[in-house]
Amino acid sequence: GELLYDFNFVDETAEFGKIKDTIVLSTDNIGTFSAALVKVNEWSDKALAKNLRRRFEKSAACFPETMCSKRVPGTSSTEVVFILYEDGSTSTKIQQNKGKFQSGYNVSVESGLLLSAYSDYMMDIGSKEFSAATMTDEELDAEFN
Repeated sequence: GELLYDFNFVDETAEFGKIKDTIVLSTDNIGTFSAALVKVNEWSDKALAKNLRRRFEKSAACFPETMCSKRVPGTSSTEVVFILYEDGSTSTKIQQNKGKFQSGYNVSVESGLLLSAYSDYMMDIGSKEFSAATMTDEELDAEFN
């Protein structure tokens, strides 16, 4: 098996089916996701320090990389995007690229940092739990030499 992390976007106003969208992150991708959120925070600090005020977007990370270069039907990728606005404010957009269609969710840079820390925590806890649950008897026996 493979350890996967579901990142759910919830619609609080929905009466049924509150999960609006789900991004599934592999063990490799959750680390990339977390690092991209930290990178967006660094870019935000730089933009604020330099008083930049122009509409600008830049991708901090896109995964899986093989699906990022072309947006054609049959491909799907997830992207973390830094956004700078005309008033000097910044944000993070978590965007799913599904072929030529895009759906994105804006979050504050600060919320992105919290999400990064939570992702790191879940990565640590999840990998330990997955490892413990999938050990063979021989691997478990070797732990207690």
